[in-house]
Amino acid sequence: MYSLLVLAAERYGLELARPVRRGKALERFYHVQLDYIERFFSQHGFLYEYYRTGAVELDALYFVRGGQWSGTVGADIPVLDPSFSTLGDYLFSKFMALEKLREIVLSEMEVPSLTGAGAVRSKKGKELRWTGDSCNLIELAYGVFDCRQINNGEVDLSDIMDVLEQCFQINLSRYFRRFTEIKRRKSMSKTRFLDEMARVVNKRIEDGDAYVP
Repeated sequence: MYSLLVLAAERYGLELARPVRRGKALERFYHVQLDYIERFFSQHGFLYEYYRTGAVELDALYFVRGGQWSGTVGADIPVLDPSFSTLGDYLFSKFMALEKLREIVLSEMEVPSLTGAGAVRSKKGKELRWTGDSCNLIELAYGVFDCRQINNGEVDLSDIMDVLEQCFQINLSRYFRRFTEIKRRKSMSKTRFLDEMARVVNKRIEDGDAYVP
């Protein structure tokens, strides 16, 4: 998929430019990256909204070979091989790549900054930390909250997020913004992680039922 090539190039550039120093220098660097992404989306505002909302009215122009940009729309977009590519191939792939890059940058910005409590340990002394994407934990938290599994539902969502932060040493302070991004997913299920959990648990059950001692 072309968007993966674009993402690979963007990530390579990110790694090359990342400052060695931590703290404020790294924080400024991340904000510059986010500004670059938002600026690109703003620069191509009409087409980004077309992509983001899942519109199809102009697909015959953007995704059929031989199309031509009209006016200034798309004037600064690299020209790809017209015998192989369409007008929308590069730009829409770039949209997908930059959305993923934004997730990566936001995730890297959410380095645990909790104090006063160490990571959770099992009875055997094994340290437990959330090492998956923070979006996955946020999906799980919303599921637990909306299914009213804690305190008979008499609990605030923020309380659940606070406890998960402390338990797994991860910063979820932007959970509302990240959930907004989850709701806007287009190329994957909006409940990707919960769907994957259901799939693997069902597989475990089926594998167990199939076992004959």
